[in-house]
Amino acid sequence: MIPHAVLPIRKGPRTREGLPRYWEIDAARGAALVNLVAFHVLFDLCYFGDLQLDLDGGPWFWYTRLSASAFIILVGVSIAISRGRAGSGADGIAERRWTRANAVRGAAILGWAMVITAMTWLAIPGDLVAFGILHLVGISVLAAPLLLRTGRYAGGTGAILVLIGIVASRVRVGMPWLTWLGLRPEGFTTVDYFPLLPWIGVVLIGICIGQRAYPRGKRRFRAPDASRVPPVRCLAFLGRNSLVLYLAHQPVVLAALQLAGAIDIVG
Repeated sequence: MIPHAVLPIRKGPRTREGLPRYWEIDAARGAALVNLVAFHVLFDLCYFGDLQLDLDGGPWFWYTRLSASAFIILVGVSIAISRGRAGSGADGIAERRWTRANAVRGAAILGWAMVITAMTWLAIPGDLVAFGILHLVGISVLAAPLLLRTGRYAGGTGAILVLIGIVASRVRVGMPWLTWLGLRPEGFTTVDYFPLLPWIGVVLIGICIGQRAYPRGKRRFRAPDASRVPPVRCLAFLGRNSLVLYLAHQPVVLAALQLAGAIDIVG
């Protein structure tokens, strides 16, 4: 028998900084991603195929909004955990190191968002993605140091911004340059639209949840380790690779539906 002292220690998934990941965050992100992909399958069937569903109203509208809200809340939670784990100090070195790493991550996400804008401009210029969910995530990550300054008022500030955004969504302006903010011109259409108002408020609500549930980046509550449960393990894998999978899923879905004869985008 191998002595207990020399038994191999199981190391789970780690962050870029080498810290253990929280399986519940990864699994929740994976579940939200699955819901977003499922909605995009339905959208593709309606947009390029013959499926007749009212995706802009009724239960389908709330399905996509709730799925997107869960995904975006987790962006805020992850920002709070990341900043809490970075630590602090009188010299400010930890904060500057985290700010630089965070800026690189946000710029990379925003860069991929611009690639999506370019691709949709070429493929569907009338409905191009001017400011989609990936644009929102990239801007939110870049603006994380500013968002975190709301401190204990993050939740309240987020709720106010959500309400302002709901009102702003009813306003129509004469120019398209404010669509990123949430002010749209008449006749504006897009296949993916998540402007700063109200959605930056949802990020702030996620930051509030993260600060309270994971103060200083540490789990405040007790949770059984379900990371080895097969469905959870699968969802957590998806959550850990959410950016790559989000970027890849639409080409894969479109190709699969085209091959199955469910849509026709080349005819």
